[in-house]
Amino acid sequence: MAQLHQAALCTDEKLIFSLLEQIPEESALLANTLSAWVNNFRIDKVIDLTQT
Repeated sequence: MAQLHQAALCTDEKLIFSLLEQIPEESALLANTLSAWVNNFRIDKVIDLTQT
């Protein structure tokens, strides 16, 4: 989660998608939602969700 947050802060879409691929299959809905946000330029939502 910390890596995903850092990648979002840097707007590193390649790294974000790489990290999303590591999300377990049972959390596919989460991964799909995060992917949709990134594809729609809503990285701010990824940042908000991954903040500790």
